[in-house]
Amino acid sequence: MAQTKPLTLRRQRAKSPSQFATSKQYEYEADVIVDNGIFHLNEPFTYAVPNELQGLIIRGSVVKIPFASKATQGIVLSVRPASQGGLKKIESIASSLAISENLLQLSEKLLERYICQPFDIYRSILPPTTKPQRIDSNPNLPAKAKDSRKANFVRVQPGENPEGLLLARILRE
Repeated sequence: MAQTKPLTLRRQRAKSPSQFATSKQYEYEADVIVDNGIFHLNEPFTYAVPNELQGLIIRGSVVKIPFASKATQGIVLSVRPASQGGLKKIESIASSLAISENLLQLSEKLLERYICQPFDIYRSILPPTTKPQRIDSNPNLPAKAKDSRKANFVRVQPGENPEGLLLARILRE
């Protein structure tokens, strides 16, 4: 009978060890919910807050972070003094507007009630961004099929509470 070799684990090294921070370098760390698209990775991840962004990153800030060897978007859920080292650092602030505390609390209530990817809820309360439109140079191309999903909008009059209107609509459905 032939002998089999024991299985061994493959060693891997980080591509850029400078992206990892130590607790001595940074005073604060942040819990960030990441736009990763993977359903079972829906918990917040902890990132180091660089000193140059220390006063700018607050709860509700939209940030650019490294995740799975690429830069992605995340939302800061909490900021606290650093307690652990070896964290990846937040690269930059992605939007100058932070999500308000009322909208964050509404999002947390929705996450308790509905089963969905957490970042999908947070994405729905983010301010809209302008995306570049693709223009085809050939006018003879067939038109694209329309999206089958129905968009729902809530009309908000000046002085009305948008959180209350959204909550009322959700409870109605």
